[in-house]
Parts: sequence; structure tokens; C-alpha cells
Amino acid sequence: AIVKDVMYVTAMDDDFNTLVYSVNLENGAMTKLKNLGEDAALPVEMSYDYADEQMYFVSNSVNTEGMSALWTINLQTLKMTKVQDNMGEAIRAIAINAQGDMYGLSRAGKLYTVDKEKGKIGKVIGSTGHSPYLFTTMDFDRATGRLYWACYENSTHKLYEINTATAAVTDLGFIGSGNGLYTVALDMPYEPSAATAPARIDSLKVIPNEKGQLSPTITWQNPTLMANEEALKRI
Repeated sequence: AIVKDVMYVTAMDDDFNTLVYSVNLENGAMTKLKNLGEDAALPVEMSYDYADEQMYFVSNSVNTEGMSALWTINLQTLKMTKVQDNMGEAIRAIAINAQGDMYGLSRAGKLYTVDKEKGKIGKVIGSTGHSPYLFTTMDFDRATGRLYWACYENSTHKLYEINTATAAVTDLGFIGSGNGLYTVALDMPYEPSAATAPARIDSLKVIPNEKGQLSPTITWQNPTLMANEEALKRI
């Protein structure tokens, strides 16, 4: 998955260790960041959330056969944190749009909404009509909101666009020759527009009420600048 101008890649070596790399998108240079060991989860698909600034990934569930687990991975420490061991479906691809909405694609080719905080699938949007073989991948062009999917099925390798309202797909053609290895990663560089967003609020404080009453006190200071440090524009 790509974070601005850096691609993060996970792999497995011959000893079943999970490895994490970064890739420079300017020259393709790959740097090994860490060997997480054989006990670490092996990501099947990753997607970065620009809304909450976290990298999410799915793996096979440890405790529930045939299901998937949702995780986050800290890109500074590379520590993996499990959100949920059983998402409620065998999810083989995830994608997160610029607004922070997560979608999941099942092994059976069904598109779901995903509650990323609970790590559970939400409603089933619909079926794509295609069942991917083994690994598959999808991600958003966050600048346009369009969702793309690389699917290897019946020895044919194609790129589709998925309608997030209906799960209907548009066939965009073969990837390469249409044969050969299946795609395991798909993403597009994205830079949030600093000219249209207010500066980040770091002063948010939440003070809970006594004895668990559901009436906390929330305080913050509104920003006076845009994210690009120009004066805040009123919309």
C-alpha cells in the first residue's frame, strides 16, 4: 500500500518470517525495514487510511478457520495490533477512500462495508459476479473516489472498476497479457489537498463524568490556519 510517495510491502521468506519493506516510488529502490518473525501475522492485503492516518491490513484468522482478521500496523515501530480476529467473512481485499470509509471484498466476490473500529463487516452491498482465485487486491483512486480491482479468475487477469453503491463491475480490460501471475497489490499515490483543509486540531480533550455517566466534557481550540499554513478560509 502507498502512503504519499512511499510504498510499503510485506513478504514471507523461506522460514515463514513476515518481512516489511519500503519502496521508493521515484527509483524503485527497496529497503528492508524489519523481520517481524514467524509468529507475526502475514498481511493478505493492506490499505492506508488518510483520515485517521493508520495502515490497516487483513490476514487469515488465527482462531476461526476460513475467516479473516483485521489489524493495524504502526509505520514507525512496525508493531501490529489486532482490531478483530474474526471479521465475519473471508475478506481477501480491503480499500479505504479519502473520507476514511473501508470496504472489503470476500473470497466469493461480494463487496461489504467494514466497520474499521470494530473490525467487522457491515452490510453486503452486492456481488461482483466474479470469484477471485487466491490473492486479489483493490484500492481507491482517492482523488476521484473510483474503486479499482485486479482480479485473477479462470486463468484470466483483468482490471475492473467496482461501483461502491451496487457492487456492479466495469471491465477495463486485461492486465498485461491477461495471463500469468495474479496481482497482489494495487494502489495509487495520493496527496491530501492542503489548500482545502483546516490545520489539524491537537488540543482536543475529553474529561469523563464521574461514575460512568454519559455526559463528558469536550474541549478544543479551533485552528486559525489552513493545513498549508495560510489563513483559515471560511466555507
